[in-house]
Amino acid sequence: MQFKDDIYFYPGQNGMNFSGEINCNTVLIKGSKHLLIDPGIARRYEELLAAIRSDNIDPSDIGLVLLTHGHPDHAEASIRFKADFGIKAAMSNVERQFLGGVGRTFYRKDFYKNTKAGSKYRISEYILPDKSMFIPVFSGPFLFENRQYRLYDTPGHSPGGLCFHWPESGLLVIGDNYFPGTIGAYDLPGGNFRTLAKSLTMLSGLLDVEMVMCGHGEAIVGREQVRQNYAALFDEIKIKENTVDVNEESESF
Repeated sequence: MQFKDDIYFYPGQNGMNFSGEINCNTVLIKGSKHLLIDPGIARRYEELLAAIRSDNIDPSDIGLVLLTHGHPDHAEASIRFKADFGIKAAMSNVERQFLGGVGRTFYRKDFYKNTKAGSKYRISEYILPDKSMFIPVFSGPFLFENRQYRLYDTPGHSPGGLCFHWPESGLLVIGDNYFPGTIGAYDLPGGNFRTLAKSLTMLSGLLDVEMVMCGHGEAIVGREQVRQNYAALFDEIKIKENTVDVNEESESF
C-alpha cells in the first residue's frame, strides 16, 4: 500500500495483538533499486510478495533487505528473499553477533513454551538464518541508491536494534522500540529497560520526523501526533521506574 510518495507500508497480521501469530509491519522505499525494511515471517512471505506486486513493484528489483533487529517476526523472511532473488540482507553488527548466540533462542519452539517471557506468545518454530548471510551496518549516514539516510543504534528491545531515518521525507522506522501509546518489550533475551529508555530519549530528540512506522500497529502520522506519543511513552517509563522489577535483566538462556 502506497503511504506517501516513494514510501509503501504493508501492515503485519494481528496489529498489536501479540497473543496469536506475530508478524511485523514491512516498509518499502521505492527507488531505482528498492529498500525493504523488516520482511516479517517466512510463512507470510508469499502474501507480502503479492502485496508488493499489487503496487506494481517487482520484488526482484529490491536491492537490499534492512532489518531493525533479528527477531523472527521481523527477519525470518529475509531467508526467502535471498533464496528466491539473491537479495542481500543487513542488520547491525551487534545484532548479527547476538543472532549467532543468545539471539538463536527466539527461533526455538521451547522458548515460547517454557519461559515466562515467551509464554505469552503462541508461536511455532522458525527457520534460523545463519548470521553469515547478513551484511553488518553501522550507526550513522547510510547511502543507498544515491539517497542519504541515517541509521541509529537503539538497543533495549534487542541489543543490536537499529532505527532508520529518512530526514528528507520525515520518515522514521523504529522496529519494536515503541508503538502507538506504549514502549516496546524489554523482558526478552537481550532486552533491558534502562537501555530502552535511553534509546527512546535519543529518538525523541530527532528533528524532521513527521511519520513513525512501528514494528506493529498503526503508523503515527503528523508532528503533533509524534510528540504526543513520546509524551505518553515517557509517562509510562516514569511509572515503570517505580515498580519493583523493571531494572532486572531479562531472562538468561
